[in-house]
Amino acid sequence: MEKLVRWTKVQTEHLAQIESPTFARRRVESALRHDEYLVGLDELIRSCTHSSPLRAGTSCTETLLAHVEHGRWLLITPRPLRPFVSGGLGHYPHLSWCQSNPGCPSTSVLHEGPGKWRTVDISVDMGKSALAFAANLLVSRGEDRMFLSEGKDYSNTVRTITQRWTPLEEHELRMSLRSTKRNYGEIRHIRQVYVEADDHWPVDGKSWHWRPVVADTIYEQKGGVFWP
Repeated sequence: MEKLVRWTKVQTEHLAQIESPTFARRRVESALRHDEYLVGLDELIRSCTHSSPLRAGTSCTETLLAHVEHGRWLLITPRPLRPFVSGGLGHYPHLSWCQSNPGCPSTSVLHEGPGKWRTVDISVDMGKSALAFAANLLVSRGEDRMFLSEGKDYSNTVRTITQRWTPLEEHELRMSLRSTKRNYGEIRHIRQVYVEADDHWPVDGKSWHWRPVVADTIYEQKGGVFWP
């Protein structure tokens, strides 16, 4: 469950779940714009307005977002896109005041180490995919068949896989000696295109699928070699 908390109330067990101020601001801005429920948001609003909770459109909105962006209020989420502690406070010089609080993140907590790439988001390139769909629609009409009834109707559509470097779980620790070391929370993006390519499973040796093929979880071995 996501929740906003004042920085003075952050507990040690929350450290790995704190979202970076930049991404936290975007999440709070979205909640305000779409009138979404977010635990702690009403309390944040009251701290600014000193009255009953208000929503987007008030003169206080920018002040609220500034509180989040500057780390006075922190977003705790089970899967942060950019964990606050992954790069240490050095990336947020304006948060030096937080170091005096024993409950706040420090540069010694969760930094670099063995881990795995885990998919956290899949987004379609709407512009390029729309052009591909338009061309594929013409082809399907020429063949006098229902559009999107075959894999080739998705030909050349594009999407991006977002993966985050996360710590190994207890049952995966045997891989730690072979694993590459990266900063926890590091993000990478992989562009995929839907094409007909070699596939040893079908009889004809080909199928329509996303290339390059990307697993939801990838372990990276030292030297840049990947293994499933």
